[in-house]
Amino acid sequence: MKIVIPSRKLSATHISTLMRVIQATMREIAGQEVNYEADSYPVLYCETNVEDDTGALVYEFMFVDKHTGSAIEEYTNQVGENLVDEVVKYMNGNSQASLWGFSVIDRNKYKDQPISRLEKLRRELNKYTGTYIEHDGRVVEFNGESFNFKV
Repeated sequence: MKIVIPSRKLSATHISTLMRVIQATMREIAGQEVNYEADSYPVLYCETNVEDDTGALVYEFMFVDKHTGSAIEEYTNQVGENLVDEVVKYMNGNSQASLWGFSVIDRNKYKDQPISRLEKLRRELNKYTGTYIEHDGRVVEFNGESFNFKV
């Protein structure tokens, strides 16, 4: 699973917040929908690259086994697929999140629920127009309050 941000220049605060939000969101989705051995929690890794043709920053996320250090591809694929599904479902149900000058989620009391994580992720990904999440050929591109989903 990867996140692509169409800029080489990001604020340190944005990078820090994005990493915390994506880690919490992926772990929460994994905990709800993906099974793994209870005593061997996978570790989330991030590899950073720059796309040569566009100069965009690319963050590729993968889970690795904490004991062996080897990539757990099936687990990463399941989490990535579920994350894209949840983001699309959330965006479809809240496509005009700040029509009234505030996020609908911010006005509701969802502080520790999964929907709160998705709202935080949406806000971080909206900071740079054209940012997108891609997993297994499925792309969710963020453009302000709208988004595009491509298969």
